[in-house]
Amino acid sequence: MPKVNFYTVRLENEEDSETDRFISRFIASHEYRPDLEVILAALEEIGAKRGALPPGDATLFRPEKDAMALPPPQAYGNLLRLYGFICSDDIMVLGGGGRKTTKKAQDGDTRPAFRMMNQVAEILKHRLANQTVWIENQQLHGAYQQMNLPG
Repeated sequence: MPKVNFYTVRLENEEDSETDRFISRFIASHEYRPDLEVILAALEEIGAKRGALPPGDATLFRPEKDAMALPPPQAYGNLLRLYGFICSDDIMVLGGGGRKTTKKAQDGDTRPAFRMMNQVAEILKHRLANQTVWIENQQLHGAYQQMNLPG
């Protein structure tokens, strides 16, 4: 049994999830593939061995407002970011990502993914607190599949 079940954000009318789109964007790149492989290895470590908590664990995640980002902070010089939200030690929601082209995550190529994942994180935090979304047997239940994100 995996330590973490990963959920992904998929926009209405899109075939692929934001995470799949992120991976597809960089997997064939000679420049960014090594950075992507660091992120994928971190996901493997979290999913199969470690779990996701404690939230904001400096050895696993970069805190990014309500969300978090991979790669781990010790992956110095990695130019990619993949955004997500930790629901519990055994559930993570992954969004999209991009190239870190500016000092701030909310600017540049990462801006759309950063903003979207923080909106998703805020909604999920609220729904988990109000128990319209709950966790049972390492799965999300309730109203987690549809969200209206602000423009």
